[in-house]
Amino acid sequence: VICLDIEDQTLNINKKRIHTIPITGYRYIFVTSHLEGHIDHKILFRIFSYMKKKQQSKAEILEYEVWNALSKPNLYIDISSIIN
Repeated sequence: VICLDIEDQTLNINKKRIHTIPITGYRYIFVTSHLEGHIDHKILFRIFSYMKKKQQSKAEILEYEVWNALSKPNLYIDISSIIN
């Protein structure tokens, strides 16, 4: 699987590509949970947490689970109008 021209499980060695994404204009950033089992998902959370500080972004980072059930959900967003 390739996303953003980064092959699956190689995000850690390709993280500089993600660091170039400007995030200062966003209110929310949805990113995979730091509790995920997939290594790229864990790393992506750390990258965006770092980028938030580095770019002095006021965006709130919201985590979501892909492989696991949420252990401590703290926000629910109704997406039924967008997804069937």
